[in-house]
Amino acid sequence: MNTLLHILLFSSFIWAGLTTPQNNATLTYIHVLFEWEEESGVTGYELQISESVTFNIPLISTNTTDRYYIEKEVIQWESNYYWRVRANAEEWMGPNEFSTGESSVTFQNDDNPIEILEYNPALASDGITIFGSYYNNYSAAIDMNGNEVWNSGGINTHVFFSVDENNNFLGGKFLPQYNNSLIGCEFSLNNSIYWSEPINEAILANESFTQHEFIKLPNGNYMAFIPVIEEHPVPTYTNYPERDSPFSWEDDCELYIEFNSDFDWKGEKIVEWNSAGEIVWEWNVFDYFNMEDYDSGLWDNVCADNGEYDWTHINAIVFNEAESALYISIRHLSRIIKIDYPSGNIIWDMGHYMPSGDVDMGHDLGFSWQHGLQILTNGNIVTLDNGNRSEIFLDTDFAYLFLALKLLNY
Repeated sequence: MNTLLHILLFSSFIWAGLTTPQNNATLTYIHVLFEWEEESGVTGYELQISESVTFNIPLISTNTTDRYYIEKEVIQWESNYYWRVRANAEEWMGPNEFSTGESSVTFQNDDNPIEILEYNPALASDGITIFGSYYNNYSAAIDMNGNEVWNSGGINTHVFFSVDENNNFLGGKFLPQYNNSLIGCEFSLNNSIYWSEPINEAILANESFTQHEFIKLPNGNYMAFIPVIEEHPVPTYTNYPERDSPFSWEDDCELYIEFNSDFDWKGEKIVEWNSAGEIVWEWNVFDYFNMEDYDSGLWDNVCADNGEYDWTHINAIVFNEAESALYISIRHLSRIIKIDYPSGNIIWDMGHYMPSGDVDMGHDLGFSWQHGLQILTNGNIVTLDNGNRSEIFLDTDFAYLFLALKLLNY
């Protein structure tokens, strides 16, 4: 028995070592978790972090009974560090060396630096704010003081959308060889890709990319919406009382003449992939929405947009497992819908009244071009009302942004 115990203790001592950060790692964050393997019979550990391999003047020298330590103060961007640990004042494990990359401030064009304009701690919630930027296609996180503590490792990397139950990030992976193309992906704090939408013919043709939202379902599948373009005639404007004249460009728009009154209508389809990248469910707006319904104001700019009409512009999706239902925000139709899953049937359609009569409730709510959805525990819905059509819907003097619009429990 004593011989076996000695062997186990000796093996533990041999294999004990530093695990995180790994030796020679380059980190894209400055709130750093230090971890090491546990040793038997240890009552405490001493950790040192230094800018010098000699550790003459360590930045951190601390004792802990845990086998991990989180440092949030001394690590800086574009710097090099060494760290080591010892148990019970015995021999040091390490040192390991690591460095930190650039902050996203250095990613920016000189004309668009990131800067904190105003900060009021009394109005802020404690924690870290993570954001994704379509400008330069990257993601970052800032602390309460506006200091950047993490980023995705450079421009044209990953755009953060949300986080899953395992605290992995969900978003869009930038494809540098295609214009305006993000594919859905799940990635880690270390920017490792766990899953990404498979490259298909639509992506190769630069017609399919993830936008705004990418979620992971309770069954482990992934869901997002991607563009779908179909050619349809320019609609009549007479169904919309706010218009008192035809679309001004119909007589002189070269694109209108070239396509013989047909234009590209851009909608979306919701797509569900399994972990193998196979599409297992789809829902296409062209199969469910009446084309009598559209935002007439957007047609005024269709020639400037090279003949593509951004008809629906889905920008948020929530899956409610208890109801087996999807809640969808359709920005350019100023409506929120609830879809039965997996049948795809629309349970209700809420928002601004439109000629088809399909919008069956919420005409008086007045929200327009809303963004984001959250289903509260009491069943209420919260969205951000961008208010782009508030002059028409709510008779305001100018387009008005409503920071949070709580909708009734439907």
